[in-house]
Amino acid sequence: MKRTVILFLFVILFSSLNAIVEVTSFRKLNNDSISILLKQRKDLFSKNYSAIYLQSKIERFITYADSSLLDLFPMDSLSYCLIVPPNTRVLNFRFLKQNIDFDYHLPFQLEKNESYKLNIDERVEKLASSLESPDIQISSVPSGATVYINSKKSGLTPLSLYLKPGEYEYKLKLNGYLNEAGVVSVNDNELKQLTLKLKSNNAKLLISSTPETGALVIVDGKSSGKYTPCTLDKLSSGAHIIELKKSMYENTSKKVNVLPGETKSLSIELNPGFADVRINTEPKSAIYINEAFLANGFWMGRLKPGKYKIEAFNEHVSDSIIIKPEAGQQLNLVLRPTQLKGQLKLTSTPTQAIVKIDGKPVCQTPNVLESIRAGTYHVEFSVLGYAPYTELVRISPEKTTLIHAKLMSGRSVTITSVPTQANIFVDGVYKGKTPFKGRMLFGGHTVKVEKDGVESERLILLAPSGGETNFQVKVNSSFKSFTDTIGTALLDMVAVRGGVFQMGNDGGESAEKPSHTVSVNSFYICSTEVTQELWELVMHDNPSFFKGNKLLPVENISWEQSLQFIEKLNIRTGKKYRMPTEAEWEYAATTVPNDKVQTIWSGCNDDFGLVDYAWFDVNSRAKTHRVAAKQPNKRGLFDMCGNVSEWCSDWYDSYPNQALFNPTGSINGNYKVSRGGSWYRSSHNCRVSFRDLNSPQSKSDNIGLRLVLSQ
Repeated sequence: MKRTVILFLFVILFSSLNAIVEVTSFRKLNNDSISILLKQRKDLFSKNYSAIYLQSKIERFITYADSSLLDLFPMDSLSYCLIVPPNTRVLNFRFLKQNIDFDYHLPFQLEKNESYKLNIDERVEKLASSLESPDIQISSVPSGATVYINSKKSGLTPLSLYLKPGEYEYKLKLNGYLNEAGVVSVNDNELKQLTLKLKSNNAKLLISSTPETGALVIVDGKSSGKYTPCTLDKLSSGAHIIELKKSMYENTSKKVNVLPGETKSLSIELNPGFADVRINTEPKSAIYINEAFLANGFWMGRLKPGKYKIEAFNEHVSDSIIIKPEAGQQLNLVLRPTQLKGQLKLTSTPTQAIVKIDGKPVCQTPNVLESIRAGTYHVEFSVLGYAPYTELVRISPEKTTLIHAKLMSGRSVTITSVPTQANIFVDGVYKGKTPFKGRMLFGGHTVKVEKDGVESERLILLAPSGGETNFQVKVNSSFKSFTDTIGTALLDMVAVRGGVFQMGNDGGESAEKPSHTVSVNSFYICSTEVTQELWELVMHDNPSFFKGNKLLPVENISWEQSLQFIEKLNIRTGKKYRMPTEAEWEYAATTVPNDKVQTIWSGCNDDFGLVDYAWFDVNSRAKTHRVAAKQPNKRGLFDMCGNVSEWCSDWYDSYPNQALFNPTGSINGNYKVSRGGSWYRSSHNCRVSFRDLNSPQSKSDNIGLRLVLSQ
């Protein structure tokens, strides 16, 4: 039977072409540049979602996950970022230009907060030349299998093909399933329909452990991340070595064979690598094992094979017991303390030191504690203005133990000035002419030098151990803001006098805690972020993602590239520009000159007013803006919050709970800090105390830098 005229016209209209959309590859990304970039853009998706990096030359399409519309973000002209729930099984695509609906069944389970790469392409095939050729339709359960006709890849199920009459070998392939193959005959004017149910290639293994659960499951030498009892539901068929690991038990392994589609149970008995020990004391006493405190009165637990010294203390001390437990052994011990005490004689230089034993004040020196139970104590001596003295002391029965503490009151320091022979004042007291050499008490001091009517001031911190002992103060009459010219670009450097402020935020994120007192010296900081104009003049390129105005901030630069830029800038200017420390950045952003006020954002204390000072997700329109377009803070600094985040010199580390002087962060680490939030950040992430961390090699269209210069 001939095809109808309508079908003939349809074939002519579409030029005998059949558009086929196919997935050419789908894989997990493992710490490559794309994966790192997606994880840096963590605001796009939370840890409860997955990201798919989609590459396709096909234009104009809509995508869904299990028929629900997805978030899709363009990466460049040919790639996109899809944000999907980890339980997604099918990606649905509607290609508008080709008028094609295409479903892709994911070959494996997605993981939370992980990244994947998907390539989709369009293949165009000619229809069979004869309009009388019969149809063949091939479908599979599940769908999405790759179909091969006579060893030639033809598409994904469900699939319709036009073939000449004859016999054809077919094969279906799908990850996780056995291949399905056969021969099909195609006849004239007959629609051949094949529906094939694919058999799973995976087995399911139910694993349990005795006498206890909670053992880590190792499969063929690799951790499964699961603990007994558990189910391995995607185990390939064949032989596997299953190993269980649990603290205090010996590692145990078994070999197991599983068939495709089989569900099998495996129980493994763990061998104990410990002894069960019970310790009682009469009367109730503190129990120590190898001089480590365990409990009062009674202790029950496990000990690995070895040698242990067990003691019981109350107001008395027992004779020590030495035990050597073996694996699988059960021990019941009873300790009965007898009264044994000693004396502790305490002296110090200077005298009248307050003495604490195990953190509790007991007396002042000199003193003798006549009756103190035998044992080990932590003794601390303290006098105002002196460094504390601590010692771990063992009191022996019926013996006198002597401790003499020599407390250090300060250290020798040298203070010089430029120029020399300047008048020097320490904490407001005149000390003569520089250079000054003398002894100073531990702690912070204000040093002022004056010569010819010009004076400068500096804060110094004298630590009980470590830290600086040689200090220099420059008599600088010209410490004021200035402008540096580099080609056509201008650097407006704002003079910021040093001071003391509270760094961090006890009410913020964990990385912002604890709030602590920080002192910084005077420095200069640029009023704006580094512009694309200045970067091009120094580096002769422009790596920025957002372009079009030379006064836009430079971005898409790594910390290491920023360091290279500064080195070339310093060669050109003869100065020593650098990145700010975290402390300098936060001090300049949050403090108000000549006032004790600190602001939440740079310039204001409420997020309603933040739109006047910063470009962030509410007003940025998802891009950067030229520098100094918003209001500056009280120091005259623009864009300290929003626009682009700014690299700092510090390695990321948690804050210490103590006062610091000119802190520069950890001496090493894995991540560098950036500050200030950016154009796509929320107001919460633009607070001056908020800390961002990135690897020194990473780049982003929302990170730039700002320059500082030491006084």
